[in-house]
Amino acid sequence: MLKMILVLTLTIPCIVVHYSLILAFVSVMLVPVLYYILIVVWQPRNMRERIQYLAGLCMYVFLGPFLNITVLLFALRGIDNFGWGKTRKVVQTADTSSNEQVLTEKPPTKLTKPRPGSLISS
Repeated sequence: MLKMILVLTLTIPCIVVHYSLILAFVSVMLVPVLYYILIVVWQPRNMRERIQYLAGLCMYVFLGPFLNITVLLFALRGIDNFGWGKTRKVVQTADTSSNEQVLTEKPPTKLTKPRPGSLISS
């Protein structure tokens, strides 16, 4: 039963979607990859640079999707972290010996959660 469900899930989209649509998506996805491979012909100056470029290209092509997912999950994990918002707040102070104003950086303040039932005024 499970095998039949798996076979149907894999074959029904192939029956419903016309092959030209799949071919169009594949061709759009392959254009950048072909461009990256053609760079090997004109960009590197010697064989060592070509091998380094191809090694980096393989890592990019195979590990790029995993890196994108990792960055997405990292961003979602810290989505409600607003502690970084006021890290570079600048305070102006007047210097008594001259007419110039000196800019000093104020250290970031630690955000605290309000007590339940307290009113927050801003």
